[in-house]
Amino acid sequence: MFGLDVMWKLPSISNYADGLSRYERIKPIRGSYPEVRPLGSRRLKHYSIVKRVQDGVNYIGCCLYGNEVVKFFEDGRTELSQCGYSTITTAAFIKAVVSSVRWCNVWDRHVVMTPWEDVTKRYIVGEKLVIHSDLSVEGEPCTIHKSNAAETREVLKRYKVFIDYAVNMAKVAGADVEFTTEMSKRIREYGLFFEVARLCEPDYELFAAYAAYFINTAKQMEHVYENGAWQRKTTLSIQTLKRTIREYIKRLYAAEIFEKVVLPHGEFKLDINRKYMRGLR
Repeated sequence: MFGLDVMWKLPSISNYADGLSRYERIKPIRGSYPEVRPLGSRRLKHYSIVKRVQDGVNYIGCCLYGNEVVKFFEDGRTELSQCGYSTITTAAFIKAVVSSVRWCNVWDRHVVMTPWEDVTKRYIVGEKLVIHSDLSVEGEPCTIHKSNAAETREVLKRYKVFIDYAVNMAKVAGADVEFTTEMSKRIREYGLFFEVARLCEPDYELFAAYAAYFINTAKQMEHVYENGAWQRKTTLSIQTLKRTIREYIKRLYAAEIFEKVVLPHGEFKLDINRKYMRGLR
């Protein structure tokens, strides 16, 4: 783990000349082959600095566990990469080593950074983010999945009969509804939960099986104080039940309900609808 005490001990590098000067001052660790020049403490070999050539241009690389996360090129550009690891460790390493980075953290499974030059911007580091000598930034744009409200209402309307059926069952039986083995077999006959689309048709035998499943999924355990002692009690919220059913329907019709939107470069938003794109599991 990338501890804060180690982070503040790593050098902050501004450009190629600064990195080259630091590289030349560091002696390789004795006996290392290929040679390892530690970026910070000589005991921490997983933070190292290298000098290499890419496409005919010299660069100084700052490595985290052998991966070149930061590259300072001789032509003035700085290249950042998460190297396949969108972790707090990678974000903290970039923040510590690159002096032009004001803030860096992990948001929505992405390493995201903010430069000192424009604190309103949020850039995804991804596999390659380039900061040019004129401070312009080139990299992967942020994409989100935006829901179509009209299409969502139209899809949910197809399942109104089933939702009303499940709500009425919950109001009558409450948390005492059991999901029996026979109900489970009935659902598996239709391909487990991939056939939720059948619920838009009035099949009350199938309605009963799915309604029992959703009710049991929506149940919650709460601790209540009764008769002088704390007891565990199973409760059921109608709103939670409706939300659970709607979640499944949205996953089934994600391709129709959601559209991918590419945000302007430098703008970042959490993709709160990404979970629906995985479909039913």
